[in-house]
Amino acid sequence: TSDEEFEFVGDCGGDEDERFDMIVGKLEEIMMEDEFTHLQEGFMRDNCEYFEDTEENKLIYTTVYKQYTDLVEQYIEDRLSNEIEGFSMEDFMRMLSERGESEVSGDVWDMLLSFGDFATFKEIILGYKRDLIHPEQSLNSPCGGGSPLAVGRKKIHTVTIEF
Repeated sequence: TSDEEFEFVGDCGGDEDERFDMIVGKLEEIMMEDEFTHLQEGFMRDNCEYFEDTEENKLIYTTVYKQYTDLVEQYIEDRLSNEIEGFSMEDFMRMLSERGESEVSGDVWDMLLSFGDFATFKEIILGYKRDLIHPEQSLNSPCGGGSPLAVGRKKIHTVTIEF
C-alpha cells in the first residue's frame, strides 16, 4: 500500500469561523457550570410564587420576565466579555444569524431562542414552582438534586435570551 495524500480545496473556514466556534464553546461551558444553574434556580425560587397556571397573565409577570432576561443576558455577556478578548455580543448575534441552528448545538440554540419567548419562560417557572411544591412528583426536583433548568444534565428546560 502506498501513502495517499489529500488536498483540501476551498474555504475551510476562516478566523471568523474559529472565533464563532470559540464563543459557542465557551457559551456551552457557561451553561453547564453550577454557577449559571444556581443563578437561574435562585431567580426561579425567588419569583415563582408570583406565577399561577392560568391563561391570564398578570402585569407582574412582565416585570419578572424582564428582570430574568436582563439578569441572564448580563451574566452571559459579562462572562463572554471577560473570557474572550474583544468579545462583542452584537458581532456574535450577527454571526449566529448568518449561520443558523445547524452550526450551534441544540442546547445553546434553544437557550438563545427561548430568552425571547415569554410563554416558554412562564412554562419553565411554573414547572419549577410545581417541583418545589411537589418534589415527589418530579425526578428533576431541586430537592432531589437535579435542576429543572440544567442543560446537559437530567432534563432540559430551555430559556431564551433576546439580545
